[in-house]
Amino acid sequence: MMLEPIKRVLVPLDGSRRAEGAIRYAKRIASATDGTVILLQVVEIPTQQADAQGYLDRVSAEYKLTEKSDELVSSQSKASMPSAQATRTVFGEKYAIPIPALVKPTEDIIIEWAEAEENKVDLIVLCRHGNNGSERPLGRVAQEIVLHRHPSKPILLVHEESPEFKRYDAHALVALDGSSFSETVLPPAAYLIDALGTPEKRERVRQQKGTLHFVQVVKDSPEPVVKVLDNSFEQEQEKYIDWPELDKAINYLRDMKKTFNDELGAVLVLQTDGYVVKGEDPAETLVKTAESGESTGVGGGYDFLALATHGKGGLLHSLHHKIVHRDLGGNAERVIAATKLPILIVQPHKLLIPEN
Repeated sequence: MMLEPIKRVLVPLDGSRRAEGAIRYAKRIASATDGTVILLQVVEIPTQQADAQGYLDRVSAEYKLTEKSDELVSSQSKASMPSAQATRTVFGEKYAIPIPALVKPTEDIIIEWAEAEENKVDLIVLCRHGNNGSERPLGRVAQEIVLHRHPSKPILLVHEESPEFKRYDAHALVALDGSSFSETVLPPAAYLIDALGTPEKRERVRQQKGTLHFVQVVKDSPEPVVKVLDNSFEQEQEKYIDWPELDKAINYLRDMKKTFNDELGAVLVLQTDGYVVKGEDPAETLVKTAESGESTGVGGGYDFLALATHGKGGLLHSLHHKIVHRDLGGNAERVIAATKLPILIVQPHKLLIPEN
């Protein structure tokens, strides 16, 4: 589980412009934490390493990522700039990894690199579609990483047409289902929303932190949306005495808000809200809620949707598959996003269950 701010963000590339779309999200996050964007490309023929390195150099320059060796020059340049124009440095690292063809899948190389302790990766950002004309498009690799390889690192899955993150006051919909598995998404979501709530420029501006909205979907409820109040006396619990599923969800989300606010929320100074939303299909309900935001008071929709891929009774596992598959049935051959919102994904079983 990620217990520190997001400092090192990995972006796997395949040479396509679509895959490069993930860089702007990684840069937005790293710019708020004085972090580093890591560009990684795996080439299956060692002789292509030089070409890949040249490509990464061009991409790094295009997105204005600063080399570590340029740090002194960059600092001196900033010192001569007016404070209103001095922007945060976003460091960049570039790695082209050659492997003999057919020795190991690209996705395995990416995960092994991300999991290596010496690389200190905090977050992986993937674009949902890559170079569809290549033998190993990033779209397929992203599918393998997210659906089948299950890395322990949190993944931010973006679409090439995902909306930009809000400048300061960001909102995240955190899908919970009452299980400890679903709750593992909370620390990564908190640090991501904290990064998005940090001003990108070194100006004297008012800090505007973001908000985490804890959302649980239930089938039985007399109301389409019930906001969870902090005080149980204010909630009029007697009103829902005939709705045990709703009553249980309200109490659970209230407890989660208190626990979060007393611990991580107090450190990051984030705002939290809780909502129980009525719906027969959790996936469709959460996507609709996240995209519109109207039912939970977030005009214009949420900045990202956060969820764990396994939850109570497989609920969030099913939810995850429904969100990323066109046919809502888990057909891995037809992967396509049901929403263009960025999705933060955590694999809790890698974090909570020992291999032996």
